[in-house]
Amino acid sequence: MDKVPMNRRVLPTRRALAAAALLTCSTCFLTQLPTAMPTAAEGIIRPVETSPRIVALNRRLASGDRRARDEFWSEARRVGTPLMEPSKDSTAEVTVTFVWRGDARTQNVALQAPLTNLPGMPTLQLSRLPDTDVWYRCRRMRNDLRFTYRFLLDVKPGDNPQQSARIDPLNPHRMEISLDENGTAKVEYSIASMPHASDESWTVRHPAVAAGAVAQHLFKSTILGNERAIWVYTPPGYDAKTRGGYPLLVLFDGFLIRTGYPRLLSSTT
Repeated sequence: MDKVPMNRRVLPTRRALAAAALLTCSTCFLTQLPTAMPTAAEGIIRPVETSPRIVALNRRLASGDRRARDEFWSEARRVGTPLMEPSKDSTAEVTVTFVWRGDARTQNVALQAPLTNLPGMPTLQLSRLPDTDVWYRCRRMRNDLRFTYRFLLDVKPGDNPQQSARIDPLNPHRMEISLDENGTAKVEYSIASMPHASDESWTVRHPAVAAGAVAQHLFKSTILGNERAIWVYTPPGYDAKTRGGYPLLVLFDGFLIRTGYPRLLSSTT
């Protein structure tokens, strides 16, 4: 994965420190961990070969049920994806099935998501249900996680995976981030929210809440011998003459300031 230019922003806001601590962001993906972290023995995410929905679909197909496949996709569109089912032996876990509907040209499908111990966005191959257009990958995980993901279609050795990346068409929850200073190199991801993931209403822009302002500046570094963009966020009603000034929060990774932080900070000031 290409490295993202390091950009610095100075963000004065009254309660920004508490707000910023609620999300853990890294290059190209978002992961929200549970409030109470499990022990290493319990684990957070575990691989499973299949799920109850895939097992049921396979049985119907094996019995000759011609409506099984279409009804499976109709249900997936109705409830949204990824598909989530409660675990029989744990009230704190769910079995999650990521699905992609292929066609006659589809040769391979991969899932790009933070679902292993590897850093960044590992790639996991999907399996195809024989003689169908159903590609799937299952994981068992804590029911309070939230993370981003996307699919990679028909990637061949030497290909640039970015060119074959697709969001989940059956999942309306998405986020877009910019990986350059000008905000032109945009990447879109789908968001998977487990049933008990933390409430995120505070990240949504509310018309009744006054918005802060973001201004871009250029910072010339004599040590690095270059010039970089920085963004300064000021809260609603900001007054440079305020006695005592404002609290200061410094964030790194340039895309953060354009992917929700101004909205988040305005909602928490």
